[in-house]
Amino acid sequence: MSKRKLYAVDLKLCATAYIKARNSAEAMSIAKSLANQSPSLLDSEGDIPVSGLQYRDPALPDVSLSPAMTIHGVWEGGTFELMEHGI
Repeated sequence: MSKRKLYAVDLKLCATAYIKARNSAEAMSIAKSLANQSPSLLDSEGDIPVSGLQYRDPALPDVSLSPAMTIHGVWEGGTFELMEHGI
């Protein structure tokens, strides 16, 4: 059997952010500051944690992402990058 190659491609995702703020204007300001960022999401020390905690849980981070996300397709002009020749 021939070995498969590993490729990577950027995808467009839609995610919900949970933001603790004094008011909606502050929450919007924080949300806008996240634009065009490439945060580390999945490790426990990440910039923006993915949290499945309930809204009222005191442990919910000040800024977090819901684990439910929607993939909207390949990023416009996206190309597949060869990551590994044989796996």
